[in-house]
Amino acid sequence: MPTKIPVNWEEKTLGDLCTIRPPKSEVKDNLKLEDLVSFAPMEYLGIKSKYFSAPLLKPLKEVVNNYTYFADNDVLLAKITPCFENGKLGIATNLSNGVGFGSSEYLVFRTKPELNNQFLYYFLLREQFRIEGAKQMRGAVGHKRVPPDFIENYLIKFPKDIEEQQKIVAVLDEAFEEIEQAKQNAQINLQNAKDLFESYLHEIFTTNNASWKNLKIEDISEVKSGFNFSSKDFSSNNFVKSIKITNVGVGEFIDSSDSYLPENFKLTYKKYLVNKGEIVIALTRTIISSGLKVATVPSHYDQSLLNQRVASIKVNENIIDKNYIYLFLQTNYVINYVKSQINELMQPNLSITDLKKLQVPLPSLELQKEIVYKLNTLQEQTEQLEQIYQQKIELAEELKQSILQKAFSGELIKHECLT
Repeated sequence: MPTKIPVNWEEKTLGDLCTIRPPKSEVKDNLKLEDLVSFAPMEYLGIKSKYFSAPLLKPLKEVVNNYTYFADNDVLLAKITPCFENGKLGIATNLSNGVGFGSSEYLVFRTKPELNNQFLYYFLLREQFRIEGAKQMRGAVGHKRVPPDFIENYLIKFPKDIEEQQKIVAVLDEAFEEIEQAKQNAQINLQNAKDLFESYLHEIFTTNNASWKNLKIEDISEVKSGFNFSSKDFSSNNFVKSIKITNVGVGEFIDSSDSYLPENFKLTYKKYLVNKGEIVIALTRTIISSGLKVATVPSHYDQSLLNQRVASIKVNENIIDKNYIYLFLQTNYVINYVKSQINELMQPNLSITDLKKLQVPLPSLELQKEIVYKLNTLQEQTEQLEQIYQQKIELAEELKQSILQKAFSGELIKHECLT
């Protein structure tokens, strides 16, 4: 059921209220071909900020024929997937000569006098608009776009009085600023929680304790690398699971459905079998942005075959606690060791030889277990804090959408935001 239009509001289409994709003729008439204008590829258009600028400059003659034209105060919206669904949107500002050019995937809105451009920005920011637009997209997978008729015929409710529009914008600005501050506080606290664990983890394993031994991994465990199985041997309906490099995440084991090998391989390649609880580490792209790719083999991967570019570590439990070495392998100390063994221009790959030579600071077995207990307890507390702060961030985004819904139904009140 359509919502009732508030008193002193009216409803029109975006096509009635905006010039969509203003003509290039106006810039050709006002500038010389040698004049510098701003240039904004798609990555310049933000998601969270209202305004965007384009510091990259190009002569008008290089961009006027092949790129989308816009000017200061125009509202830009990405029309292609996934940029549209992600909310790539902004108001152009501080453009060279007041003019900009950019991606052909931009929709440009120039509001007419009866509509405030910031009011339009917040209207297009609504999740409901993105959901409806996504349903109407046309084109091939990966290249779907919001069709022009959907945009032009989309209805917007707005106050007739431009000053009332500006008041709504001012309330939204204040509310969004408070929400963004709350989000930033939550993100800082989230990072602090992570940093606290990382700091303690690093401190444990880098403290120079004279009573501790430094032993190579090969001296305290059995280390082996996987076999180069043929790709034709893998399927999703055989019997023996295999552990590929794609199964090894940063501190997590990742299931896959195409990692099965024939049953008879269990005997043929017996030396490559690994058991639950063993540690596996990626030998290719060992480090990614979030950390070192190391995991523990879960129980449902017991008696799996180890594939190439993955190493397994089976510890001597009379000397070392396997949870102790697993935690050690997640430290910055180990990341720096891996980096020290490679050329800076190469991928961070770890050789099986370098893995075997990696030295582990080793206290008594009893102390190892105490350290594991303390670290696991701290990690649990950290994860609980992470969940709390992540929920705060998600709630902040939900609050934004709730306020937008009220704003464009004429029900907006000034909200108090959590800090």
